[in-house]
Amino acid sequence: MGLEKPGRIGHIAIDPKNPDIVLACAVGHAYGPQPERGVFRTTDGGAHWERVLFVDENCGCSDMVMDPNNPRILFAGMWPFEIHTWGRESGGPGSGLYVSRDEGATWRKITGHGLPTRMTGKWGLAIARSNPNRIYALDRNRRWCSIQRTGN
Repeated sequence: MGLEKPGRIGHIAIDPKNPDIVLACAVGHAYGPQPERGVFRTTDGGAHWERVLFVDENCGCSDMVMDPNNPRILFAGMWPFEIHTWGRESGGPGSGLYVSRDEGATWRKITGHGLPTRMTGKWGLAIARSNPNRIYALDRNRRWCSIQRTGN
């Protein structure tokens, strides 16, 4: 669908009211620095893609979730990751949790709210369907964070 260069795609989110709006969470090929990592967005069903969240060439998106009651709100976990013949490097200064309130057009990094202050890496994310104001995040050290969202 026109998004070949990013390589590994960790998650895809589709607007339930408009299937032409799709966001792709791209880890990348991970065999070295790559500019095609991050979150990509299309508003025309995949004909054109725009990278809307980019931290650096070593950091890809490990997971992304869309609020089930409001598709304009998304969360993405960014993860520095590189594979070598002798092993892999995971985690680094570019890691973090990001939020968008405008359907992925712009993003901001979330800090506080019980999130780790130390370096993190791969994120696993979930939004509680029974209470979409509760976001669960699992960092690379398997430490759970629960964020109570306030406001929109």
